[in-house]
Amino acid sequence: MSRAALPRDARFFAKVDTAGSCWQWTGATSAKGYGVFRLGRREGTVLAHRFSYETLIGPIPDGLELDHLCHTNDHTCPGGDTCPHRKCVNPEHLEPVTTGENTHRGLSPWGINSRKATCLQGHDLDTLVLISGRIERRCSPCHQRPAAQPDQRCGENNPRSKLTWAAVTAIREAYASGGCTQKSLAARYGVSPRRIRQVLNHEGWRAP
Repeated sequence: MSRAALPRDARFFAKVDTAGSCWQWTGATSAKGYGVFRLGRREGTVLAHRFSYETLIGPIPDGLELDHLCHTNDHTCPGGDTCPHRKCVNPEHLEPVTTGENTHRGLSPWGINSRKATCLQGHDLDTLVLISGRIERRCSPCHQRPAAQPDQRCGENNPRSKLTWAAVTAIREAYASGGCTQKSLAARYGVSPRRIRQVLNHEGWRAP
């Protein structure tokens, strides 16, 4: 019997090494390091860990994705495309979670920051603010910092600044209205796109 004629489950588990706690996928992998399994000529390919979970546990609920618990619990793993846990297809190591929860548990800068309880000054991150269309956590003391003193070289008090408080306010209002891009605003006010991002993120330009 040819390999193509084998039952689908048999073809799949012939490429799984169950010797350890993590069941390592030995077949083809994606550019991101996840195992991929070819269902058939017409069905295409699926992620190996998803196929394993749905075969041995059941359907993945709509709107959820699988988190590799073996990676989440391994604090020595640097993550990334070479992470060995991405090849694990042990369904006991997989948990359906939301994208937000999966990111929160991960090692990306967003995941690491989402788990922080305090800012760099040690204040509790107790305030939610809308920054450039995103909800971010800030601490009350730093977010409500008093106005800059005249001798502080930030914002309009910086002699090298090309912008004024009036221009900063206009930039934020224009971007919030959705009628322009950061690149077009940079061209309009003669500054770099990076400076526009700083203005929108309230970096160096807080309310006077």
